Amino acid sequence: MNKIKIGLLVITAFIFSLCFVKAQTIDFNYDSGGNRIERKLHVEKFKPGESKSGIMSESGSEIKATDLDSRETSIIIYPNPSRGILKIEILNMPEDSKKELSIYDLNGTRLLIKKDFGTPSEVDISRFRDGVYIMRIKINNTVSDWKVIKSH
Repeated sequence: MNKIKIGLLVITAFIFSLCFVKAQTIDFNYDSGGNRIERKLHVEKFKPGESKSGIMSESGSEIKATDLDSRETSIIIYPNPSRGILKIEILNMPEDSKKELSIYDLNGTRLLIKKDFGTPSEVDISRFRDGVYIMRIKINNTVSDWKVIKSH
């Protein structure tokens, strides 16, 4: 019983702290059967002298996240977890950028490499075993790593 009270207290404190960090709203959409089919999280991030907003959308097992007002390059990977086909979108990518996508297992072995792919693009990971993989996307000299999960 004490563990439940402590857990509820921690969750309440976390949610309360979010109120001071960011202004956010959540919208839900439901199908005719009453099942939730989409969740949109609207987040207001503030820096001195400016305001930005972002939306994260979750639709079934498909999660997309992007910063709407940013002019920086944004990478969107969905669905994650995936049953086999990952979709990759890169927004605001500079023209004539050199792109390279690699997928590694947790031992560091490269299992797949794709160079100069288009956007949007698809990556087939259906032949991989269920588990966690690291996707590394390199655009020019900028590298970002993403955890992707393959499951049935």
